[in-house]
Amino acid sequence: MLILDDFIVESVIEKPSEDAFNFLNLSGRKLFYNQGYYGQNVIVAVVDTGVNAEHPELKGKVLQGRNFCGYNRETWTDDDHRHGTHVAGTIAGEKCGIAPKVKILPVKVLDGGGYGKEKDIIEACKWLKDWKDEKGSRVDIVSMSLSTTKN
Repeated sequence: MLILDDFIVESVIEKPSEDAFNFLNLSGRKLFYNQGYYGQNVIVAVVDTGVNAEHPELKGKVLQGRNFCGYNRETWTDDDHRHGTHVAGTIAGEKCGIAPKVKILPVKVLDGGGYGKEKDIIEACKWLKDWKDEKGSRVDIVSMSLSTTKN
């Protein structure tokens, strides 16, 4: 048994495999995989607590995003809460994601406690509207898994 931040985890999967995450197949991802579609050329902005770009499931998939939280530097999008990394892994994780070829654009609007300000979320959305990568590609999908804010 493992205890993380007051949560009890009965087991930890050290090396995830497709079989370990069969619940993801409910998404219909195998239908897309059978057609050769794994999320190629898709950019998903994860507007959340940041993303751990060094996570083994996400290595090489995380673009340079932006921090709107007002602490640390503007380009610091590391996840000091872990929720954004969880969301990004579900989207683009190499073995446990729905679309493993997707690129993730982290947009940090929530702090290490999972809190943020409405004005920062609005500013992030405005920034995303105009965002382009070096090739001129824009964000295709915006994921916002937000539940609480403080002003």
